[in-house]
Amino acid sequence: MTPENAPGLIERLAELDTRIAQQPQLSATRPATIAVRNLIVSLRRPDLSSGLADELEAAIDALSELLADTTFGIESDDLRTRIAAALHRHNAHSCTVCRYADLAIDSVYLITRPFPSDPALAPVQVPAASVVCKRCGAMRMHDLAVLGEL
Repeated sequence: MTPENAPGLIERLAELDTRIAQQPQLSATRPATIAVRNLIVSLRRPDLSSGLADELEAAIDALSELLADTTFGIESDDLRTRIAAALHRHNAHSCTVCRYADLAIDSVYLITRPFPSDPALAPVQVPAASVVCKRCGAMRMHDLAVLGEL
């Protein structure tokens, strides 16, 4: 990399940062966003950054982890449509209480911890679908991995 091509690289990295920041998966995107922004700062001020190679390596690692995350890039509306189709395939597309077929579907994370459990254990995040009947308000949850959507 030369000082002449740094502005173009900065511009491309800024575009990448903007696209990553628009994704709804904050916990997945945050490390990559931080690494990319640190790299941009280092490229803009090479006189203040002695560790450009380290910043570049950190950005590559963070972006690799982000791309390996199965939830990265999934849009909420697309996932909602896929969940509705999966519920239909599993014959779970209507309310279990009143049999009404109009359901509100949202993707959520359930924070779980087995009971009884060691207080030192961290809770686990389970990607799930929250399903609410639009007639009677009955609520239920579906594990997205079991539905085959992750």
